[in-house]
Amino acid sequence: MHRRLSDRRRTEIAANIAQGKQDYQSGKVFRGTVDEAIAELNR
Repeated sequence: MHRRLSDRRRTEIAANIAQGKQDYQSGKVFRGTVDEAIAELNR
């Protein structure tokens, strides 16, 4: 049971990484300082 849960979590992490890479390549990822992020959210 523990092994299956670990495998499932590993698969979820891999999917999140793949999605993150795809978002980064398509320009959907915000890059900047904390102050810039807050300013962007307040717009």
